[in-house]
Amino acid sequence: MRMQDRVRGVTLRIPYRLHLGFYRYRDSPYLFGSTGVAVEEPYLVMKVSRIEGRYFIKTPTTESEEIISEVLRTLDVRDGISVEISGFLKHHVGLGSRTKLVMGLLKSLKILDYVEGKTPIDNLARRLGVGRVSGIGVYTFLHGGFVADTGVYQDNGVIKYPELLLRLRPPRWSILIVVPESVRGFREEEEESALSNVEPHKNQAELYTLLTYLITSVKLSDFQLFSKALSKIQLFAGQYFSRYQGGIYSSEESTLVAETLSKNGVTALGQSSWGPTIYGFVENQRRAERVIKALNELRNSLKLNFWVTKVSGKGYYLL
Repeated sequence: MRMQDRVRGVTLRIPYRLHLGFYRYRDSPYLFGSTGVAVEEPYLVMKVSRIEGRYFIKTPTTESEEIISEVLRTLDVRDGISVEISGFLKHHVGLGSRTKLVMGLLKSLKILDYVEGKTPIDNLARRLGVGRVSGIGVYTFLHGGFVADTGVYQDNGVIKYPELLLRLRPPRWSILIVVPESVRGFREEEEESALSNVEPHKNQAELYTLLTYLITSVKLSDFQLFSKALSKIQLFAGQYFSRYQGGIYSSEESTLVAETLSKNGVTALGQSSWGPTIYGFVENQRRAERVIKALNELRNSLKLNFWVTKVSGKGYYLL
């Protein structure tokens, strides 16, 4: 491709994801196995452009600048590029910001021909440590919708990172996403002890049944079955990781948000990753309005952001 024919810039709107929980922990030769959804809001916007002889990063946080710089160093992109980030950007709140930044940048670099060859961007992402335990952030970016991954395959020294198990287009249920402002979840180094000492779950057989229920409920738009499956998967996750995060939820603030949702009729709720983000699916607008009222009252005593959104059918949008 001639230089004058190359795309000069690309702008992506990148929705975040919700981690709906593990359906497996250790069941040799597999470790873990996850489900999750892409959401329409919140989202970040990434603009990547070719510029002559310059290297320019404009982003709201030092951590995101470090993430972007790491990708560019790994791919040996050292000049002639501008990366600008806007929109919602918070780290360690359970929405997968690092994965979305890496995947968005890799996709942009692919479009701009900085990344040549046929290497899939999910393979490149794993070189940067993304998607090694859970593939939900990777596959919600690539496919949108509801996704499940296989978990990590580990046997006789062979390790294969999570692959896409399935992708479904979910029903148009509303989702309330609530992010307490004063707390954060684990950083990557802090979650290491929990994810490296994996024990079988005592309810593993039931978890496999719950996964079947979850998939069936999404496919058939059965909200009651979805609520039953999701809430039980989340309860098992909270119990499993309680010794690391101090309880079913990661903080007192997250617990208070979850209790507020539950008291106002939300039956399909959970914590995304290590929190503090709490989410609840609701079947209709009337229920959503009732919960919004309760959350606005909760704001009198707790600083938080929240959105009413839908599952996103795409993992990224070209603007």
